Amino acid sequence: MKSNKILHPDAVETNGAAPSKTKKSPKSYDPKAAADIVTVSTKVNEKWAMNPDITLKWMAQTDFDALVSSLAKAVQQQGSDASLSPGETQSLQQMDKQMNDAVKNAKRGIDYKFKDAAVAQYARYGIAKENDSYQLPRDRDKRLENIPLMIAAVAADGFGAEDWGTDFWTTMLTTYTAAVKAAGKSKGSVSVGSGNIAGMVQQVNKASTALRFVLRGNYPDNYQQVYRDWGWQKESY
Repeated sequence: MKSNKILHPDAVETNGAAPSKTKKSPKSYDPKAAADIVTVSTKVNEKWAMNPDITLKWMAQTDFDALVSSLAKAVQQQGSDASLSPGETQSLQQMDKQMNDAVKNAKRGIDYKFKDAAVAQYARYGIAKENDSYQLPRDRDKRLENIPLMIAAVAADGFGAEDWGTDFWTTMLTTYTAAVKAAGKSKGSVSVGSGNIAGMVQQVNKASTALRFVLRGNYPDNYQQVYRDWGWQKESY
């Protein structure tokens, strides 16, 4: 007995024939990128609002509208947050370089003042040995912890008036602290945003699949054209 069971709304009917081994699998109606999903689901939402007779028991059109709107805002926000990171990273790298140069000058001053006992003084300045050289820690949180040591030591040893002295390190402590915190905040928001987006994408795709089931059941002879009218197209996004 021939079965007419439809396993998926996007399945291709073969009339009982075995699928061709050489034929490529059809592209999905649901794009992969979140931004493309927003574009398609926005069109689907508009079409659904115009066709109130199409319903899902577990999701109302108004709920889908809210979901798509939230996804669109999240994707836009993620792009804004991510765009901050390169500038922040560049700024931090610039400040790291400025501090590294200042440490070189500080070591010259310490070497001149303390002669053979100079290396023993480095710890007071927050300078530690890393990879066979003495410098401020590369880890930015540890570097922040050591800058106050540098500020105290340059003042105590009479280097406060130098261009790498008190004013330089006091200003650097303030700006570097703010930059490190800002960079950490933007990375965190991107990470959290990505998690939220993934969940919303899953719900949008779930609703889209369900809607195509309903539409295929209501328009068995021209469902593919109906899909296109609603915004679903099998193409490369």
